[in-house]
Amino acid sequence: PAPPGEGPSLERFTLAEDELRTVRLRVPEGTSGTELAALCDDLALHDWLLTTVVRMLDGLRLGAGAAQDAGTVVRTLRPAVDHLLHLWMPGARVGRELAALWDPLEERPGFTRQWQVLVQRIRDQLTLHAVPAVHREVDPAPGPPAVLPRE
Repeated sequence: PAPPGEGPSLERFTLAEDELRTVRLRVPEGTSGTELAALCDDLALHDWLLTTVVRMLDGLRLGAGAAQDAGTVVRTLRPAVDHLLHLWMPGARVGRELAALWDPLEERPGFTRQWQVLVQRIRDQLTLHAVPAVHREVDPAPGPPAVLPRE
């Protein structure tokens, strides 16, 4: 419990070697167990989202020397776009009294900053792999470009 007169605080968020996550919270006496469970569900969901998307990207060999074809990249990243990216809403499912417990995780390690970097990386990869496909599909027209009459 939090000391009398103090609000809730997140004391520690730990990732153990076996990927077990633990959180140590201090909450005012009388805080609802349902509210605490909702906070823990929200923390678990967002930690899982980060971990899952990182693993999806780690499974791809990206970069100049990678021999990954566009189809493989799109097949690997499509589930993230279709099912995961829109779920990022830290604290949205948490009661007002406990919502501030997200602040330390946003400050350090910066959950949302990490998420935004991952989302941008996915978008960049999909864009890069779409450009060659578009380039191949468009055949240049023979001869000079058509000139439209002026009115």
